[in-house]
Amino acid sequence: MVKGLWSLLLGFVLLMANVACASEQVRQVYSRFISLEQNQAHISSTALAQDHAGQIWLGTQHGLYRLNGSEVTLFRADATDPDSLSADWISSLLVDQQGTLWIGTRYAGVNKFNPSSESFSRVPLPATINNGSSEISVLYQDPKRKLWVGSYGAGLFLLDPQQLSLTAQTLPAHVDGVSSIHINDLLMTTDGVLYLASGDAPLRTLSGTGGGLIAWDPEQNSARGWHKVKNGQAAGSINRLYLKSPQHLMLASFSGGLLQLDLSSGELSIPVQPTTLRQAQLTDMLKDEAGGLWLGSYNAGLWYQQDRGSDWLQFQHQGQFSGGLPGNSIYALMLDKQGTVWTVNQLRVAGISRFARHIRTLPTATDQPQLLPASDILGIDVVNGSTVWLANRQGGLLKFDPQQAQLEAIPMPDGNPDFSARQVRWAPQLDLVWTGSELGLWQFKPKTQEWQPVPLLSDTQTQPVIKSLYLDREQQLWVGTRGHGVFIVSADGQQITPLNRYSTPGLPVDDINLVYQDSFGLIWIGSADQGLFIYDQQNGRLQQWQQKDASQHGLQFNGIQLVVEENEHLWIHAGNLRHRVLRSENTPAQIEGFKPYLTAADDDAELRSAQLFRLLYRQHFLPEQKSYLNLDERLGVQSVTWIGSWAEHQGWLFRGGKEGLDFYQIDQLPQQWPLNSLKLTSLSLFNQIVPPARAETQSLLPVVLSALDQLTLDYQQDMFSLHFSVPEFVQPEKLRYRYQLNGFDRDWIQASQPVATYTRLPPGSYVWQAEASMGDGPWQTQTSLAIEVLPPWWMTWWFRTALVALVLFSSFSWYQQKMKRQLEMRRQLELQVSLRTEELSQKTSQLQEKHQALRRSYQDITLLQQISREITASLDLKQVLTRCHSHLSHMLDAHVLLIGIYRETEHKLDFAFWMENNQLAPRFDVDLAQANTPAVICFNSQREIIIREAAEFLIHLPEIPRPLYGAMTKSVLYFPLTVSGKAVGVFSVQSLEDNAYSDSQIELLRTLASYVAISVANADSFEQLQLTQQQLITQEKMAGLGSLVAGVAHEINTPLGICVTASSHLQAELDTVQQAVDQKVLQQSQFQRFLQHLREGLKILQVNTGRAADLVQSFKKVSVDQSNVSLREFNLATYLQDVLLTLKPQLHKAGCVLDAQCEPNLVLYTDPGAIAQIITNLVMNALIHGVKDRPDPRIQLSFIQEGRTLLMKFSDNGKGLDQRALQHLFEPFYTTNRNNGGTGLGAHIVYNLVTVSLKGHIEVQSEPEQGLHYKITFPVRRDS
Repeated sequence: MVKGLWSLLLGFVLLMANVACASEQVRQVYSRFISLEQNQAHISSTALAQDHAGQIWLGTQHGLYRLNGSEVTLFRADATDPDSLSADWISSLLVDQQGTLWIGTRYAGVNKFNPSSESFSRVPLPATINNGSSEISVLYQDPKRKLWVGSYGAGLFLLDPQQLSLTAQTLPAHVDGVSSIHINDLLMTTDGVLYLASGDAPLRTLSGTGGGLIAWDPEQNSARGWHKVKNGQAAGSINRLYLKSPQHLMLASFSGGLLQLDLSSGELSIPVQPTTLRQAQLTDMLKDEAGGLWLGSYNAGLWYQQDRGSDWLQFQHQGQFSGGLPGNSIYALMLDKQGTVWTVNQLRVAGISRFARHIRTLPTATDQPQLLPASDILGIDVVNGSTVWLANRQGGLLKFDPQQAQLEAIPMPDGNPDFSARQVRWAPQLDLVWTGSELGLWQFKPKTQEWQPVPLLSDTQTQPVIKSLYLDREQQLWVGTRGHGVFIVSADGQQITPLNRYSTPGLPVDDINLVYQDSFGLIWIGSADQGLFIYDQQNGRLQQWQQKDASQHGLQFNGIQLVVEENEHLWIHAGNLRHRVLRSENTPAQIEGFKPYLTAADDDAELRSAQLFRLLYRQHFLPEQKSYLNLDERLGVQSVTWIGSWAEHQGWLFRGGKEGLDFYQIDQLPQQWPLNSLKLTSLSLFNQIVPPARAETQSLLPVVLSALDQLTLDYQQDMFSLHFSVPEFVQPEKLRYRYQLNGFDRDWIQASQPVATYTRLPPGSYVWQAEASMGDGPWQTQTSLAIEVLPPWWMTWWFRTALVALVLFSSFSWYQQKMKRQLEMRRQLELQVSLRTEELSQKTSQLQEKHQALRRSYQDITLLQQISREITASLDLKQVLTRCHSHLSHMLDAHVLLIGIYRETEHKLDFAFWMENNQLAPRFDVDLAQANTPAVICFNSQREIIIREAAEFLIHLPEIPRPLYGAMTKSVLYFPLTVSGKAVGVFSVQSLEDNAYSDSQIELLRTLASYVAISVANADSFEQLQLTQQQLITQEKMAGLGSLVAGVAHEINTPLGICVTASSHLQAELDTVQQAVDQKVLQQSQFQRFLQHLREGLKILQVNTGRAADLVQSFKKVSVDQSNVSLREFNLATYLQDVLLTLKPQLHKAGCVLDAQCEPNLVLYTDPGAIAQIITNLVMNALIHGVKDRPDPRIQLSFIQEGRTLLMKFSDNGKGLDQRALQHLFEPFYTTNRNNGGTGLGAHIVYNLVTVSLKGHIEVQSEPEQGLHYKITFPVRRDS
């Protein structure tokens, strides 16, 4: 009795638990799916499996595909190859617990994949079975590792993996009305009972008859069938079985919905489930790593229940959401090792990654009221878990309930069809929604559904575009605009205060991206391109942080995208770069700068703990890998998000962007991303893939590369590639590889593609290894392979041994023969040795003599080169002579050394410098008309005179000449000096001894004469140039002085002429008075008039004679100063008047105005003549070359004392000079007016006077038609 009560109570509890765990609630949700884009492998897909290495096997109607992450391999049936698949139509796949892949086909039995040879072993159906009507629908391995094969049309089989045979199991064709030969799925419970799912399935149909569930006990050979549920309703076709608990078996019905079998009572029922799920044609069912249940349906998409009792989530295809579920017709499901749930349909294989499973998306669909009417979400504000306000641009203001997935569109303000919502902020105190739009700021009151515009600009109807809204702790609304700065709306909404360029304090930017208040109450204002501002509203202080060339504060960009405070740190996102605000330790409210995170080396614990900040720009930290993972569409997050479009509420992150709204729980994101094993996939030889385990490649690759212990290559196989990969199907583009061949590669080689190629490896043993990582994370997986490169036959040990033996034998034989020959040759050699010895000694002596001669020649040539370099580099004839004599005296007897220079005007040879007995001798010259001297003969005939002894003088002269100085020389050499065919003189070397010079020395002197000719010509030209230059300078000075005299004479002529006229007039008046006196008719009035004329005439004489005297005195001073160099102290202003007075005639003649400015008490101690000559030359150059023919010629001259230095500025408004002429201005003889008599020495003289006489510096600037401007500085007091 008690036991019965307990059983009844237990059953009631289980029933209640089952009811409580069920749910009728269903929510339509959207997430991003990824495609298994591997060529066209997903077309007509039928089955999917993943092996232990992580490779995905895809069965299709046209073959079997293997996807390893980098390569796609297709296996097809080949009637001529027994090791190929038995059929192309793959109907089922199984990777058993041992890792073996079993393939079920349509009408061709089962195949086993042999991974070592990449071949297939065929397991046909028993001969009694009609293959043409039997499809292998399911492959199953029970807990005891037995392999069961379920077919569609032939019943159940047991597979023997050793014998590769199938044994048919004896079952009635129908068990309680359920077909046992049309099997869709198999499952064995712990008590050894095997359950068979039977009935219709995609691409397989029984027209709805015979579907249901069979329980068969293989040990007892007893079976039971369920054709109906407990309420009498037909169970229908069952496609998949799932053991929910030890007491409950879940059935996925192709006829509609979920069924549940109570294993203890044997009761088949319909559990509580949504009506839409009950109507869904379920095709597959699986449980994920977190215990969640996934259902695939043929007509209603994908279903998911996180745990028993929670709401069902339904993923359906939405045509306008390209990133969502690609279709509602799902044939099969598979959960891979990385947590991706893959769905299979006829056209596409798509999966939802482990990250995307936790991320929900609110996409755009213009025809669905529960989805966004427009794509862009620009603003978000979360009120609570069930109310989220969204600014949807053209979609306007939206109210979203994320818990129920319900969306409410708020009607647009009346009369504003172009209303575009950009920002939104809920104001709880005012019970309204602040909405920023393209048309300014608005208030929306949810209770009354009323819109109210809030004008920010009172003087215009056009309102600014709102870019950001922020509600601070005092409930003040901060409005960031485009083009008008910031507006502050008071908590009651009645007062608006601008913060812009014209406010106090002034905000110097107009375009505002965001506003944020930190924990210290400071307002952070981020601009679009002018940096970051911190506003302290209490004291009205505004501080700016802006990136400039010299800024050191750490902010790298001026475009501010995000400001957020997390973990007591303030974070900045600017220019897509992360920054952390650095605060003062003593005064945290004070900002010291920013830390930019430029490279991986800048990573720190603060950034790793700032989860919200990182996720706002899609960066997730993986603690186990200690690396960052950048989230994107393949991980469920859109990659284009908008500034300010985010909100966080109780651990949920809402992020808006170009593709709608993403929202998820932050702590639910996976904390790791494990990689599958790195595996060698194939070998290429000379860029051709080597198939494994083939007859032609048996010696090289007897098995697949990954199963090979060592790869052995002969020397001719000197170009090979190793292909490897990590099976990564979610984000393969983020994989990094590196590999190294130990014994060959010194360092790891980084690679973006999983292939390593080597050419011409030296023979030897190597170990190749490779590693892989995700992004910048640590290297997680590796593989290795031993490689042996065989040497060619001529480098093998046996060949080398045989070769050594052969060489030794040959050497011994050769040695014996050689000894015999040597005995015979020794006798002959001994006879010849004595003869050869004597001959060699003679040749040795000859060679020594030649060697000495060559050595002397080399020394002579070296000395000649040195002499030529020295004398041609000198312009001093005396120095040329002494250097020649110094060097020649070391190699020959140069008792006398002469150089005669031809003076063309005097028609004579000038021996200005010559040496005898190491002493300079007196200068002399020889008239070329005297034909009885060797020098004249040599020069006139332009031929060498070579006299080896005194008697040979008579060959050239009628008698032996007597020496001009010293003793009689006996060896005399004369060489004519010519340059470019022009005779310039003669060169002579003489000795007191007979035959003092050998032929080689004569040849040396002959060569030296050519260098001496060049040196003599250069030195003479330089000397003549100096004389000419000095004469021209003297002529220039005299010309200037003559011009000065002419001007002064002109000036003196005027007052003297007036004096002559006045004296003549007085003489006439005197004669008149004298006549009146003589005639005694002189009247008093006449005498008075005479006295008046006398006084006026005397005054005229006095003034004009004084003026003439002043002119003479000034001329005397200036002329004397210009003729002599003397230092004296003088008043510059007074002296300047004297100088300018002498220039007045030339200025007057040219019609030029000279404006001179000088301090009146400026006293100098320097050379006044230099100053006078500088001013004179500058003025005359300006009059002649500059202002001539100008309409209003002007010259400005000024003197300014700057400390101990005097600055003189001279400018004219003449025609100026171009840059080329300006560069040559101070060069001697350079002139632009040579045709009119210009010498080109005026500016050169000025330059020398400034730099030498005044010890100063001169600069000049000019442009064409802009005049010439001199700037001269020199000491006020020059040192003596």
